[in-house]
Amino acid sequence: MYIQNITFMVEPHMASNFIEWLIPYVKNCGGRLSTLRQVGGDSVSAEEAASFAYQEEFSSLEDLNIRYESFVENLTEAFTRKFHPNAIFFCSVSEVISIE
Repeated sequence: MYIQNITFMVEPHMASNFIEWLIPYVKNCGGRLSTLRQVGGDSVSAEEAASFAYQEEFSSLEDLNIRYESFVENLTEAFTRKFHPNAIFFCSVSEVISIE
């Protein structure tokens, strides 16, 4: 299994606007949205940082790459148009490793 992650970082005062903007893009995609709350055991307050991650799971890299080309590229381009230069994003892919 593979996990496609897109992490978005926006200025704290933009967080609500960002969430309102993002939800229509990801609402029916089957992924999950989270926000950063701790780094190295230390709490991160909403006033200090606004970091959000959107993740989807895929059974193959081929499926993930198709999704990247059809969705992620469009989402990140729209994000850049809307929030640049006051925000950044990065994308990553992880492979789940069985520990059984």
